[in-house]
Order: sequence, then structure tokens, then C-alpha cells
Amino acid sequence: MNPVRQRILLFCYRPPPEFGPSVLYDALLRSEFARRHELHLINLSVVEHIAELGRLSLRKVAKLAGFFFRECWLLLTRRPDWCCYPLAFNRLAFLKDWVLIRTAQIAGVPVLLYAHGTGLATFRATLSPRLQGAFDRLVSRSAGVIVLAECLREDFAGLMPADRIHVAWPGVEPQAELPARRPHPDLRVVYLGALVTAKGVLDLIRAFPLVRERQPTATLTLAGDWADEAGARSAHEFIRAQKLEPVVTFTGRVSGLAKWQLLRDADVFVFPVHSATESFGLVMLEAMQAGLPIVATRGGARSEVLADGVNALFAAEQNPADLADAIARLLADAPLRERMGRANRERFFQMFTHESYGQRMMEVLARCRSR
Repeated sequence: MNPVRQRILLFCYRPPPEFGPSVLYDALLRSEFARRHELHLINLSVVEHIAELGRLSLRKVAKLAGFFFRECWLLLTRRPDWCCYPLAFNRLAFLKDWVLIRTAQIAGVPVLLYAHGTGLATFRATLSPRLQGAFDRLVSRSAGVIVLAECLREDFAGLMPADRIHVAWPGVEPQAELPARRPHPDLRVVYLGALVTAKGVLDLIRAFPLVRERQPTATLTLAGDWADEAGARSAHEFIRAQKLEPVVTFTGRVSGLAKWQLLRDADVFVFPVHSATESFGLVMLEAMQAGLPIVATRGGARSEVLADGVNALFAAEQNPADLADAIARLLADAPLRERMGRANRERFFQMFTHESYGQRMMEVLARCRSR
């Protein structure tokens, strides 16, 4: 494919914080997509830590004014062919989205919405009837919407025709060289991501005594920042009550070489998220690149990216006993872990690099142009 060069006004997130959307956009901006098109960026990041997301402040209001004036300047001086905008399913962010998207629409620029998350129906239900109408019109006036997985098409089924709902699986930039795996006597289970109840962190911690009953050398490392104070209290109380302090480690947020060393030293990666709040999970792709077998909850994009018994084992959502069974099974079977890890690494390089992602985004743009 030789795409026509387009001028694109790209609203995006750049780190910090280093969370899903910011990692996603960094990957896209290093891909062929960025080299093929003329991109004009507006960085929507207004926080430096994930815990600040969803909190109103005067600084954020001032930032919104800056976004608006920069958008107007770019619309007037660069005359973009397209605007690509990450739609938030967040009541507090709705005003920001409405102002910036409607500005592009009024200027006559086709808008491609980008839905990074899930939970549209839940978000829409929090709006008043008047705001629901405004949201529906905002979506229906857009040229299309991009979702991260086939299963997320249905979120927009009542708001937009099927041929304007596009799927583009994400990807991440491969590491030039992964650190060597270091030998260790224990069996290491790793979770990497924000420490919140909705990502299944408490389910994993509650599963771990059951894992230890079957695999006494198993240890658990949770890497990430707590963004859920009640969850943090519950987790530490359970760990103390079960006397798990020697075998459960909280590292805080890790990045760069430390993150990759953590993954390379692990035996099993666990992704126990709740489907209602997790659309994809880029950390799953990092675990695949590191050559790790994965235990994940069923549903969502996980059921599209992973295959039960091939590169992962699935467990029922919010079910610590089922999660423990899957983890213990993998820990007990080294050949199975090796086979699944190898399958994950192969699938990553076939489907989920930043260049594969950029190619899928160019194909979406080409389909939208042909309508």
C-alpha cells in the first residue's frame, strides 16, 4: 500500500504519566504512519501521575484553554485533512472533548474518534438526557471511530453505522535487545501495571495462598503505583493476615531496563483484569515480547490476542480460586511455560510491533478516505 500523504491534526497523550494511551501514541509516532503523513500534535496530557486522572483543577482548565487556541491556530494555518481525537469515557473530560471535537467539526475537518477504553454505556448513563443527546450528536457527526479490538465494536453500534467503526489492534516498539534471564531458585509470578481493584490486583493477591499450597517456592511481584487507597489497605491487610510478606513484593513503578529485567526474570505473567474497565492492556504485549506465558481473565481483547492452551491459560474473572489453578498449573509445567512463551514472542513480532500498528492505522485512514 502506498498511502496518500495527509495532513493530520493528532490529539494525543505523551508521557508522563506512562500509561496505556501515552505508550500507544509514542509507538504510533515511531512507526511508518508518522513518516507517511504530516502530523500536527496537540498533547492532551495534563497530569504527571496516573492518580491525578479524573481530578479537576485550575491548571487543567488553563490547559484546556491552551489546547483550544492551539487547535484554532492549526486549523487556520495548516488546514488539516483529518483530525484524530482520543474520546474519553469520563464525565469530567466530556466538556474538553466536546469543545475540541466540535471546533474541528465546525471548521469542516473530518474527525476520527479514537476510543482507547471501554465502558461507553456506563459513562453515557452518568450523563443527563441533554448531555446524552450532545454526546450522541458528537459521535454521529464524526467521520468514524477507531476501537482497539473487534469486541469493542458493539460499544458504538447504536451511535454509528457499522462501516464507520474501524478496528486497529495496537502495538508497541520492540526493545532493541532484551536483558538476559538470570537464574533463580524460586518460581516468579509477576503483575505489571497500575495497582487498582479493577485490574484484578486483589484477586491475584487473594489467589496467592492457594498457589503457594501447590507450589511452595512461588513468589509474587507487583510492579506499579497504587491508585486505589482502599484497595491498597485491603491488600496489605490480607498479606499480613496470611503471613505473605516474605514472598509478596511491591516494587512501585518500574520502567526502562528495570521493567524488562523484571519481565525476563519472571516465570509467569498474570493479567487478571476486569472486562468492564480494561479494553486491551498494552502490558500484555510487553509480556509477549519478553517471551512469557500468560495467565489472563477471559473476555475483551484478551480473548482475541491470546489463545487458551496455546500462548496463555484463561481464568474466570474475579475468581481467585480459578486464577490460582491456572497459575499453579503453569508453574508446575516448565515445558508448557517454554512453549507458550515462545508462541507469545512469535505472535508479538508477527502482529503487535509498532510498525504493524502503524500499518493498521494507515489502512483505517485509507478506508475512511474511500467512503
